[in-house]
Amino acid sequence: MNWLSGSKQRQTGRFNWPIIASRTTMLLASLLLAGCGALGLAYNQLPTLSYWWLDDYFDFNSTQSAQVRNGLDAVAVWHKQTELEPYGVLLDQASALAATSFTAAQACRWVDSATQRADAFVAQAAPLAVPAMATLTPVQLEHYNAYIAERNAKWQDEQLTATPKERLAFRLERSLKQLERFYGNLTTAQERLVEQRLSSSSYEASEAFDRRLANQAKLLDWLTRVRGAGPDSFDGYAQELRGVWRDSMQWPQAKRLQWCQQVVDFHAIMTPAQRQTASETLAAYARDFRALR
Repeated sequence: MNWLSGSKQRQTGRFNWPIIASRTTMLLASLLLAGCGALGLAYNQLPTLSYWWLDDYFDFNSTQSAQVRNGLDAVAVWHKQTELEPYGVLLDQASALAATSFTAAQACRWVDSATQRADAFVAQAAPLAVPAMATLTPVQLEHYNAYIAERNAKWQDEQLTATPKERLAFRLERSLKQLERFYGNLTTAQERLVEQRLSSSSYEASEAFDRRLANQAKLLDWLTRVRGAGPDSFDGYAQELRGVWRDSMQWPQAKRLQWCQQVVDFHAIMTPAQRQTASETLAAYARDFRALR
């Protein structure tokens, strides 16, 4: 992992989650993809990793830095005390699903359960984020907007200005890497089947970009309104922040079901041995998460 190689290393993750939770969820997912051996070390670094990621967006002053670091440390303590067992349960469930065939409805139910854990994280983190966000200056909001514009330009270059063939190649490379981390090496025939399923999906880059912009606009509106707020209104703004998060997670039912079906379709082309590999990998992650307590 190279997240700590620079004092303000620029990251390319999207900012659809308000303030802290999305990136932490992404980082936790990255820990899984990095492998069991790195899990313990990287998990304990999450507050620091999250701080530098947030600082890229807002360029905190010394007072804000202390507030944000203290908040992240508090959330990390809570997470370690309360969330590792639920994560283990989720991974056990995924392991059981991976060992056999499953339906799109089962996949969606698992995603819903994972989203509930993320929502619990937001509920804990939002009240701690508000005091620091209330002290943002106009210059810091300009810095945030400039950084968002930079990330959006990169996204457009990869997704919108690319040809359909280039977009498919980008999605295929990403999908194959993710699948092979769990199932092991795929055959050429399996790779072709993955490509066929991706090419037949109704993914629209312009629609995804519009959604991205809408989520960013909601968060920017919240950041603008919370600036200068006093302690008496912090609870209300924390609830609003949770609402921004929930809105960002709402997908049209048809899109949601399509994504779940795609997971099923990918799993269906795997051999029994590959499914067993995925099941064992997920079970090992579950054990490692529980060992962090």
